[in-house]
Amino acid sequence: MRQRSSTKTGFATSLVLAGLLSGCQALNDMEAEQYRQQCATLGIEPGTPHFEQCMLQQQALNEDETERSLDRMQRDEASSHKK
Repeated sequence: MRQRSSTKTGFATSLVLAGLLSGCQALNDMEAEQYRQQCATLGIEPGTPHFEQCMLQQQALNEDETERSLDRMQRDEASSHKK
């Protein structure tokens, strides 16, 4: 039974990742625009090294958030199978 739930969790994670990858370019464009807006809102001048650094930091924060969400989903799935 444990092997089966592990397979289901792996499959669910694969589906989520496949969905994320399939829309990569559109997501990247949308995310980049969001990052630009956030950095501009902070008063950082576009085209400067500080702006590029801000864009990279926004991306890193977003990736960390996505990773935490996936980890949380896996923990929730694992704990639901223990009950």
